[in-house]
Amino acid sequence: IVDGAFVRAAELFQNSKDNQDLRIRAAGLLAYNGNKEAAEYLNSLANSNNLQTRLYAARWGLYLAEKPVPANLVRDGLSSNNRNIKAATAVIAGLFKVQDAMPDLVTMLNDRSAQFSAPAAVALAQLGNREIIPQLLDLIGSTSEEKNYAGMNGLVLLGGDDVIESVKYRIEETDGLERFRLIRVLHELGAPEARKHLIRVFNEELTIKPEAALILAADDYWEAIQYLQERLKRREDPTYDNLVYRARNAHAILRSGDMSAIHVFQSLLREDDTKIRGWVLFLIADLADNDLLKLIQPSIQNIDSGLSVIACS
Repeated sequence: IVDGAFVRAAELFQNSKDNQDLRIRAAGLLAYNGNKEAAEYLNSLANSNNLQTRLYAARWGLYLAEKPVPANLVRDGLSSNNRNIKAATAVIAGLFKVQDAMPDLVTMLNDRSAQFSAPAAVALAQLGNREIIPQLLDLIGSTSEEKNYAGMNGLVLLGGDDVIESVKYRIEETDGLERFRLIRVLHELGAPEARKHLIRVFNEELTIKPEAALILAADDYWEAIQYLQERLKRREDPTYDNLVYRARNAHAILRSGDMSAIHVFQSLLREDDTKIRGWVLFLIADLADNDLLKLIQPSIQNIDSGLSVIACS
């Protein structure tokens, strides 16, 4: 199946000359697998005159292929007046561990807009800047989901006893969703008290219960597994949000070692919505179970080239 994915990626690379973004993603896979033509293609784009193309080639091609980023790309991107390009460059700086970008990223972190502060927060965490821990905690309490995710992600990336102690202290001062986000950080960092907090949320906070159940089920908490299995039996409107939760529900049950939810993935992979199928493919990859590769195989050969390249990845 994996060999077939590389064959399909080669087809996409050769046949997508009118779709540069798709071709870059296929080239990243091929270059990762040692294909010199694909690596040269990515390098040529990353050193071209179009800054947006250079960034896309770095993010979706060179990074996946484990190739170095051109020395001047991050400097050029961070000095751009285009906000979208500057935000995309912050992501590149973090992924490729470009330490020289630190001063610009600190400035971006202090910007009020999530467009700048969120990617800068994650990038600084990837660069190991521990001075931003208080700011990451503040982002978790923001009204912006993008900032919330960046704060949580940044704290998990940094890790360490100082982060755990800071989060524990903040938990005592908060409630509701902000408190739940902090508990999730503790859980991701392996703090033993996180499970106790999650069980309390699961039993007492109805609005957050479905999210707490996903984490606890993956941790083998029987009541949460039972709750999720009952929810799978329910008939719900096939809205995007409901289908995504259904996929995450199956993922949590499978992570607990119960393989009975495989049929949910199989069913969702037949949905018309490519985004839903993409979600399922991502969750299958996250489980890292080679027995599930067979579920990916039909999507690798899918006529929808966008879905196909996700499946190959």
